[in-house]
Amino acid sequence: MGLEAKDFVAGLAFIVSVAAFIVSLLRWRHERLDAILTGLQGDRRAVTYAALTIRLAGLLRRNEYRRSLIASLLLAWNFETSDRARAAVLAALVEAKREYPQDYKKTVDDITERFAVYKATVPEAKIERGVVRLDNVTKAVDDASKKPSEK
Repeated sequence: MGLEAKDFVAGLAFIVSVAAFIVSLLRWRHERLDAILTGLQGDRRAVTYAALTIRLAGLLRRNEYRRSLIASLLLAWNFETSDRARAAVLAALVEAKREYPQDYKKTVDDITERFAVYKATVPEAKIERGVVRLDNVTKAVDDASKKPSEK
């Protein structure tokens, strides 16, 4: 009977340690994503690094983060004027459009709608620059997504 209790305690300890490991892994992934999203709000070097990380680490593959990452990339283009940062953002957005066209379109449509709702709600708002920049990035993504034979 004592041996069975020891086995039970050992098994329970194992389960608890595995659960703790999984929780810490999930927390680490969430913190990493937060750091990348924060990077997209930073200076040109941080934006460039974050955009490269999104593309090269394959973060767009994760369905639960994809639309948030696409929206953050679109807005990073909107706020960043550095050509090097924009080149990295464009590469990640082209990948998003090619690999996940439905999520890319839904995200662009959502931001476009948010801008329109804001303009309708706050008539004195000056949202035109944001609308123009969103149009510019979507056009750049469309142009860069075309195969050389289509250009």
